[in-house]
Amino acid sequence: MAEGVSQVNSNSHINADPRIREALQVIFEFALGNLKTRGTISEQNDDIDALITGINMLGEELEAYIAEIKRTEEQLIEAQEDLVRKEKLAILGQLSGSVGHELRNPLTVMSSAVYFLKMAHAGGDETTREYLDMIKHEINNSLRIITDLLDFARTKTPQTKMVTARQLLDESLVKSVIPENVELHTDLEDTLPSLRIDPLQMVQVFQNLITNGVQAMPEGGSLHISARRVDNVGAALQEMRNYIEISVEDTGEGISPENMKKLFQPLFTTKAKGIGLGLVVCRNLVEANGGRIKVESELGKGTTFTVILPIQG
Repeated sequence: MAEGVSQVNSNSHINADPRIREALQVIFEFALGNLKTRGTISEQNDDIDALITGINMLGEELEAYIAEIKRTEEQLIEAQEDLVRKEKLAILGQLSGSVGHELRNPLTVMSSAVYFLKMAHAGGDETTREYLDMIKHEINNSLRIITDLLDFARTKTPQTKMVTARQLLDESLVKSVIPENVELHTDLEDTLPSLRIDPLQMVQVFQNLITNGVQAMPEGGSLHISARRVDNVGAALQEMRNYIEISVEDTGEGISPENMKKLFQPLFTTKAKGIGLGLVVCRNLVEANGGRIKVESELGKGTTFTVILPIQG
C-alpha cells in the first residue's frame, strides 16, 4: 500500500482477512481520486490475489482514461484558440494591405520632415535634437510594424541573387541599433560558400532577430552572431544536405517553455509594444528562401535563433 493511505475501519464486518480490507481501501482511495494507489499481491495466488490484481488493473485503466480526457480537453482548448486566432487573422489580412499603404505614405512624409528639421537646426539646442530623434525613432517603429503587416498579408516571391553570409549580416548590423550596454561578438568565416537568396528579405529577418535579441537585454548583455557550414542534417531537413547555419544568440531573460510553443503563432507577443507578427514574418521569409528557422532558449540564460539556409548548388 502507498504510504499515508488511511485504512478502512477495522471494526468493519468484513475483517476476516486483512487483504480484503486492503482491497476495499484501494477502491475507497479510487473514489477519492487517488488513482495511483495499488494493492499488494501476496504469494498465495488465491481468489483474493486475483481480486486485488483486478483492482490494480482497474486503477491503471482509470489513470489512462483520465489522462486521455485531459488530452482531449487540451486539444479542444487549443482548437478553440486556433479558431479565434484564424478569425482575427482573416480580418487582419483584409485590412493590412490597404491600411498599411495608407499609413506608410504620411509616415514617410513625416520622416522627411524630421530629417529637414534636423538639418535646419543642426546648431540648435540639445532638447530640440532629442525630441526630433524621438520622433524619428517612433516613425521607424511604426514603419517596421507596417512592413510586418504587409509582409504577413502576402509574402513576395524572393528576388534572389548570390550573396555571402558576411555581406548579409554586415548589412543587417548596419541597419540595427546596438546600444552601448550590449557587447557584440561576431564569428563569420570569409570562406563560407555563397547563398542564392533575396538579400532584402533576409536582411529584414536578421535585423528583426538582432532587434529582438537587444530588446531581451534591457540591462545589457552579450549578442553573439555566428555563421558556419554544416554538411550533416537531420531527417527533418534531408533535402538540405549542405547548408549554412546563421545564429543570433543573446544572454537575455530567455523564453518560458509555455511561450516557446506559441512563439511563431500570429498575434502572440510578450512585449509591451508590437502586434506579434515579427517572428511569423521571419519564418515566412526564411521558408520562402528555401530555409528553416529554429529557436532554443533557457529562462535566465538567453535565447538562440538559428536560420538554416541551403548552399547554392
